Amino acid sequence: MSSFLKITLIFTISTFLIFPFHIFNSMVVKAWAEEPGPLIINFKPITRAERGKAIEIVAEIESGNVVMTPELYYRKQGETRYNKIRMERDKDRFTAVIPQSAADGEGIEYYIIAEDSSNNQVSEGSPERPYFIAIAGEADEEPPKIKFTPVREAGKVNDIVLKANVEDKSGIKDVQLYYRQKDKPSYNIIRMENSGKLDGDYQAVIPSKENNAGDIEYYIEATDTSENTGTKGTADYPLIINVVSGGDSGDSIFKKWWFYTILVAVGGGAAAALSSGGGGSQGSQTKGSVVVE
Repeated sequence: MSSFLKITLIFTISTFLIFPFHIFNSMVVKAWAEEPGPLIINFKPITRAERGKAIEIVAEIESGNVVMTPELYYRKQGETRYNKIRMERDKDRFTAVIPQSAADGEGIEYYIIAEDSSNNQVSEGSPERPYFIAIAGEADEEPPKIKFTPVREAGKVNDIVLKANVEDKSGIKDVQLYYRQKDKPSYNIIRMENSGKLDGDYQAVIPSKENNAGDIEYYIEATDTSENTGTKGTADYPLIINVVSGGDSGDSIFKKWWFYTILVAVGGGAAAALSSGGGGSQGSQTKGSVVVE
């Protein structure tokens, strides 16, 4: 065999043996270089909060893989079951808000769990060893205050608008209107909505179709975030709206006391004017005038 053939054969065999090693080596290096980073939660624990206020929990979560939606678990101190909130994402920043209704006891326990697309899981805190938020401020044991002018009369063809102002130091959870046709066994329930004009202003509308069968019984119930309840009227002693025929809602001018007062005053003034002007042609005539305020 010639020297040229020997060299060619050696080169071919060497290339065949060495090339796979290079491929394998490059694959290992590439895999090592692209190995995803660990799943990490960075956050500053909240340890104190104001009573009756919502609590925002913020965490930054990093991973070489895709971070799945992390979850915040919380409960009032003394409770056994945790509530779950999915944290909202803004890039690597995740946020969850513990509702104000939870901030009415002595404290709140919570922890965070995060998972990535490779099923790696990490937590800050745990069900057995949660973080703790102390709630500052005195406990609210007072019911909401309801300022309300009762509606006493309405027409059959009119919707009935009921308005109330509700205040409470720990915050309002819900305001509801209970109503029924008089002497019916059960109440209908309408949630009173915040009108948006002023803080604490709520209103609800009883549709006119409910007025056709007669008078309406109703009461208002307000609940605060500490589960205290205040009412105007009650289920057993409701307020009453007298329903009148047609569209007359009791606001007719002929039912107002001041209408007849003005009528008498004007009539009396006219009579006085006629009397003063009836004494003959001599002397000056006195012009009568009546001012009604």
